[in-house]
Amino acid sequence: MRFLPGMVRGWPVRTLVRLPVQFRLSPDVDTSNVPLRLSQVEEPPERVSGPVPVYPQALRERGISGRVSVRFVLDTTGRPQPNSFEVLESPDPELSREAIRVVRATLFSPARLQGKPRRVIMTQDFQFPVVRR
Repeated sequence: MRFLPGMVRGWPVRTLVRLPVQFRLSPDVDTSNVPLRLSQVEEPPERVSGPVPVYPQALRERGISGRVSVRFVLDTTGRPQPNSFEVLESPDPELSREAIRVVRATLFSPARLQGKPRRVIMTQDFQFPVVRR
């Protein structure tokens, strides 16, 4: 593909070019193991069991509070997939570690599409509020 340069008063200039590209998967590509979004499944996962988060006392005493948001892939057995954790928002690394510890140890019912368990991308939020006395 070749382009003509943008011109200003007869001189070539740098120009931003936006070129939309559409990709198509060939029909023989197996997408059954690709993680889906929750909106794409008929039965979303539900929490079955797992620990509750522990607010680290040192952070509570220092007044560090806020929301931790963790994204991860849930496998077809309802377990968070190791090494899929991504902290999207957190006021402190120690709170991030606690949220990941809880998610890692939580069991969910698997997401289902057409009755079959499917991998899904999930986001779990945790609130760590400081209670003022």
